[in-house]
Amino acid sequence: MTPSLPRRVASLTLIFALEQIREPLSLIWTIISPAALFYLLSYNRHSAALLDYTVATAWFYAYIASSVAFFGFCFYLIGRRESGFVRSFMHTRTAKAVFLASHFISYSLVSLLYACAFYLITKPAFGPYDLQEAVSLTLRFYVCFLGFCTPALLLANARLKFQTANTLISVLLFCGIMTALMGTQAGSPTVQWFTALNPFVVAKRVMEASQVPFVALGCSAALLLGAALVTIKTFRTNPVWSRY
Repeated sequence: MTPSLPRRVASLTLIFALEQIREPLSLIWTIISPAALFYLLSYNRHSAALLDYTVATAWFYAYIASSVAFFGFCFYLIGRRESGFVRSFMHTRTAKAVFLASHFISYSLVSLLYACAFYLITKPAFGPYDLQEAVSLTLRFYVCFLGFCTPALLLANARLKFQTANTLISVLLFCGIMTALMGTQAGSPTVQWFTALNPFVVAKRVMEASQVPFVALGCSAALLLGAALVTIKTFRTNPVWSRY
């Protein structure tokens, strides 16, 4: 008897989540590296109490959200396709939908785990832990993650080889971060207008908001759902290098 769709999704989600948690390099680069950089750049016990934790860490949460979305969610899909997994096991749209749903849920859980871990590591410099603050930050972080997942999913649907995708993602993230940082210091209204459209700037503002932006959450979820439907229909099953 074929398992029901929810059971199939739950089973694959557990497998994918455990697979990511057991990857030490992902843990180091996604959690420990940003936390270490945060302390190197801004940690000062005398001035930390005078700073707002949310403002001080907004860029770092935005980076973690983008890193999980692109180097995790997107890169994993490309890797599965290029390894031949998609061609071997997913022959129907239902199978693609189950795989994408499980993949997305697992990375959602992992991203929330990373956000909580970053909070636990960096919050002591600014005072005691606050459960309400942690929940609010985590929800806003998830809004950012959803926002980054839409372009990440569309990029995964492009016909890119594994190494090409790795290079392109690295360049896009670097340019996005650098233009966001430089744009915030620019005085030109035109530059500031373009900077306001930068996903990293948008994510930073979401993280700095005093409340969870439910409108942004709804828009991000709707865009991601649309991208997922397109991907289910058009996702390439054969590796780019394959002649079949």
